[in-house]
Amino acid sequence: MRGTRGFNLLELIVVLAIMAMLVSIALPNLLEAMNRSRQSATIADMRTLASALERYAVEKSHYPIVKTVAALRPEIEPRFIKQVPTRDGWEQPLEIAVDSKGVSYTLRSPGKDGTYREKPPEAGESPFIVDLVLVDGAWVQGPPDILQPDPNDPSQPATTGP
Repeated sequence: MRGTRGFNLLELIVVLAIMAMLVSIALPNLLEAMNRSRQSATIADMRTLASALERYAVEKSHYPIVKTVAALRPEIEPRFIKQVPTRDGWEQPLEIAVDSKGVSYTLRSPGKDGTYREKPPEAGESPFIVDLVLVDGAWVQGPPDILQPDPNDPSQPATTGP
């Protein structure tokens, strides 16, 4: 038994320090990927719900006049959508507002922090706290990659067709 040798304390400390550095590098990337995934799932759910609302409106000539997303279930399940998503990727409740005549709707998710904001996050703040807002099938607030350019905004470059 004298010929076997174990690790000494210094070697164990070096290994633990290396492992701690690897975890400190990987953990923020993992958390960001998880939040990006939750945001993408919420965007997809809201698009699917908006599509179901549009199909409903084509058939009925108005949007369903409801006060909550859960109240949409008897109106659009299962004919227009298999299952109505009522919560976003962070388990915050989705909100809907439909005008009294059923001609316009707004779908909202508060994002990761669960707080509705009037303006986008400041530079340096998490991009996942931005509210996701869909009005009559068009994104009006959300991450920059989903927003449609405003054709009336002269600060945005003009797009030309093929």
